Amino acid sequence: MELYFESLCPYCQDAITGSFAEAFSTPGFLDMADVLLVPFGNAHEYANGDSWTFTCQHGDGECVYNEIENCSNKYISDPLTAFNFINCVESNDKKRQYVYQDVIDLCTAPLSAAETASINSCWNSVEGIDLHHASAQLTAALVPAHEYVPWMIGQGVHTDDI
Repeated sequence: MELYFESLCPYCQDAITGSFAEAFSTPGFLDMADVLLVPFGNAHEYANGDSWTFTCQHGDGECVYNEIENCSNKYISDPLTAFNFINCVESNDKKRQYVYQDVIDLCTAPLSAAETASINSCWNSVEGIDLHHASAQLTAALVPAHEYVPWMIGQGVHTDDI
């Protein structure tokens, strides 16, 4: 299962905190499914010398949260823990606007010190930008191209029924 989403999209948030949270809480779910979460959505990227800049559908804050979630995908190796981090970020609307570190501190509380340090050093750096770019490439490679988010793929196929 693949979920292509953007961080501040209310429909994506509903998918993550609703049906995906329910699935991840089901005993044995991760024995039955591999899940790829791709935070980019309807953003656009632009080459900026040796780096990238992004514009996101729901503003600059969405681009930052996409980078935070891309960093978490890299540094949290356990799939359930990685999902729980993203679910936590997506569940904290009242803190989310532009107080990034407060949300990171809340959502990294269950993580190891190494995972927390890695996410903190990644999200506001060239590495975070590069990871956001990697998600942009995955999103751009979708066949058929996504038309909206959340965009779900099951067993390599997208249908509106998913």
